[in-house]
Amino acid sequence: MREYQIYELLLFFALYSVLGWAADRCVFALRKRGGGRGLCKGPYMPAFGTASLLIIAESGPAAREMAAWLGTDLDMTLPAAAVCGLLAGAAVWAVSGLLARICSGKWLIRARFSDVLLWMAAGVIIVAHLQPALTAVIRWINPWIHMIFLTIFYLLMSGDCMDGAAVLLQYRKKSTISKETE
Repeated sequence: MREYQIYELLLFFALYSVLGWAADRCVFALRKRGGGRGLCKGPYMPAFGTASLLIIAESGPAAREMAAWLGTDLDMTLPAAAVCGLLAGAAVWAVSGLLARICSGKWLIRARFSDVLLWMAAGVIIVAHLQPALTAVIRWINPWIHMIFLTIFYLLMSGDCMDGAAVLLQYRKKSTISKETE
């Protein structure tokens, strides 16, 4: 994480939030289920951005620790990325579920075994493919363009997150989420 500037980390969070939302929509389509997942109403899910940053931050040190623990000089990047994906997904799932429970009074977020496999696959995909490609693209684009994008993104996301939190608080009062939020 030391090789990234703060605006790059904010940009990674924004991009992974949008990419996570798109991946979530694809998974729901494959499962043939609808759903209004996520706190925000817009096309972003901060939980995915947070989990991705955790995976990026911890996969390198975890790979070195795994190699030392096993006593090998093999590259342990992919197994470490899978483990970090599992742990980051579980941590973000637990925190998101707890926050949704506090706001709404109900357990709204459930995990399946397939979700655990998806978290592990996401960790490997992020570390092996997405992160190097996004880093190259971000460093190629002029930083002032990043700042304009980040300003617009975070203004829109903060408003949509407040709207989503208001819906969860209404859910506590009514014990139902209206169809317009889905």
